[in-house]
Amino acid sequence: MSFSIATSRFLLSLTLLMFCAISAEAQGSKPDYCVETKYENVDVRMSRADICHPEASPQYRIVRYYDEVKLDACLAKGGRLPRVLEKFCASTNQNEELITLAASLETDVRLEQTAENDSPFGFKFGPGFAVIHSNQHETFYISSNSILSKVESRTRLAPLLEAHYLWELKSKKPKPLVNRHGVFIAGSLTELKLGQEAPVWGIGYMIGLHDRLSPRPLNIGFGLLFESNVTALKPEYSLGMTVDGDAMIEDMVSNTGDRTSALIMLSVQL
Repeated sequence: MSFSIATSRFLLSLTLLMFCAISAEAQGSKPDYCVETKYENVDVRMSRADICHPEASPQYRIVRYYDEVKLDACLAKGGRLPRVLEKFCASTNQNEELITLAASLETDVRLEQTAENDSPFGFKFGPGFAVIHSNQHETFYISSNSILSKVESRTRLAPLLEAHYLWELKSKKPKPLVNRHGVFIAGSLTELKLGQEAPVWGIGYMIGLHDRLSPRPLNIGFGLLFESNVTALKPEYSLGMTVDGDAMIEDMVSNTGDRTSALIMLSVQL
């Protein structure tokens, strides 16, 4: 979800008006969310950015993905009050420069945008590297009038681009190392031509490291890689087949074969 400039300005204006009203009415008194002994009585919405929004928060009715909890439970899970409210609670000067409060709101708006941002169709993307393991027919040859091949078990490193759809894991820990899991698809775009089947693509299961510990969290995937256009025997030939003595192996192979490999992928979420 992205906010327009007009929307951001509206939010800032709304916050300034709210705090002007608070300053005029509170006159030194603090609301429940400023008094630690009353934390357990305050209802908040804990957003995906781990911010605890009470009703006084400018984003209380705007945040899309949240859990309805009490403030003390939200804080115990690693959450915090919005910066703009934290500054108000910590302030002893009710006439504090409002521009300071507005800057705090801008910071939290950006955090919420990052946490709730949806890529097309709910997928998010990331470039990365995959460790690929497969048994490959390196060389086909004819020996004693039979078609044979040299098979080599090979592990290699390849750059891939992946798209993933991950669901958030529920955890009692405030900030678990892994907090997302789901499916991914991956492909190598270096050989892709318009109108042709992707020569290298993969599919599998992925886990994501906590996406609020870093703006570009790491994802780890496990799956299968499918490759086309690899060297293979033509359909009319097979390994062990007896051929004429003057047959040429070059006439029996083509670059239209398929290969399936196991892969482990590490990517950085964009």
